[in-house]
Amino acid sequence: MHAVILVGGRGTRLGALTNKTPKPMLIVNKKPFLEHLLVRLEGKGIKDILLCAGYLGHKIKDYFKDGSRLGLKIDYSIESRLLGTGGALKKAETFLNRDFILLNGDTYLPIDYRRLWRYFKSQDKLGVVVVCRNKNKNGNLSIKKNLVIKYDKKSKNLEFTDAGVQVFKKDILRLMPKNKVVSLEEVIFPKLVNSGQLAAYATKKKFFDIGSPEGLKAIRDVLK
Repeated sequence: MHAVILVGGRGTRLGALTNKTPKPMLIVNKKPFLEHLLVRLEGKGIKDILLCAGYLGHKIKDYFKDGSRLGLKIDYSIESRLLGTGGALKKAETFLNRDFILLNGDTYLPIDYRRLWRYFKSQDKLGVVVVCRNKNKNGNLSIKKNLVIKYDKKSKNLEFTDAGVQVFKKDILRLMPKNKVVSLEEVIFPKLVNSGQLAAYATKKKFFDIGSPEGLKAIRDVLK
């Protein structure tokens, strides 16, 4: 399994905390948050990692280097200007395997990646997105018979929420122009939905987002 982690954002909601530190490198219980995430991946047998970095990306590379300290092989694709989640993937095209797991570098979801991978292989779709059910229907996507039938990142009244983990075939890069700012959530996901190519993998696990002061505080109680 090959994992790609998006670690290029600025983390503006965290204010001064990210002025000199990239968001995934914020310290959580004596280690950068990203290190916690990488250690978990290694523990699940995922050792081939690509970090798509941007803002202060050199600090991430200087810290993790080739990944051997953690038992990993880490490659880097570093943007000189931020290209969005889709644009970052397009720039990293030469590094990507035919299929890959995609994670956000500011979220944590303790799922069984091997089970997710097997599910992806069984669906024969361009992508699978991991979703959590919202009892209050304040999510951003709807599903029917394991297919995502609506995805709206700005919505707050749908039944499921994108949990920050996906699996994709490299073929999705054909939907993206080179050297352009492209959002996976706003541009690519709707295209996959409209063509019936985005499957859903539901989990009861809770996911955590460190992109806000509240989220950063909450993750400290989880990663001990």
